[in-house]
Amino acid sequence: MDRTGAQAAGIYTGFYHYAILPDVTAPSAIIKDAQVQAQKVIWRIASLGGYNEMDLPVALDIENNCVRLSSTKVCKKSATRSAATLWSKTFLKTIKEKTGRTPLIYSSPYFLENSLIRDKELSSYPLWIAQYAIDPAKEGALPNFKLGAHVKAAGCYVHSWTTSGCTANWTVWQYTSCGIAPKYGVPGSRLDLNVFGGGPEKFQSLLTGTWLP
Repeated sequence: MDRTGAQAAGIYTGFYHYAILPDVTAPSAIIKDAQVQAQKVIWRIASLGGYNEMDLPVALDIENNCVRLSSTKVCKKSATRSAATLWSKTFLKTIKEKTGRTPLIYSSPYFLENSLIRDKELSSYPLWIAQYAIDPAKEGALPNFKLGAHVKAAGCYVHSWTTSGCTANWTVWQYTSCGIAPKYGVPGSRLDLNVFGGGPEKFQSLLTGTWLP
């Protein structure tokens, strides 16, 4: 319903999948789980008729590596960096191969540095980076810096998208979760706000190719 209404108003839309990593260790089991979750996404988009010219590619939201909770909801076991990386690469590759669209990956620089291995294949997917407390409207503002006292840059996060200049090769930057919803015509009180790292041509490249299931 939201997709239909937004597109009717001329707004581009997109979907994201929140990853729940499996409590398994064998690479074959990790791969199978990622393929199953990717297939659920593909079926969901297929049920809507596939991608159209107003749809952005699916984004993989990976920000939690806990695979086992206690009865009190405390994490008892986390996925290893290699397991989380294998799972992510498998999920993204499956979506790309079956839909012809390159998916995005959404995460924080902290998670990317601490929970995933630096990997060339991973870096081929556009990054939707989530980092708050930095105002993108300020001159020279960039995500991927570790913030110390008084919100001053204190080094950078090192991961698959980190550049030689310590910044991140990002496509979308989510910079706050405290946007004033009514200001943007959205019901509720707060919403996430993002900026796009490029011009119209780069944005249009994300929309290339429709997919009919």
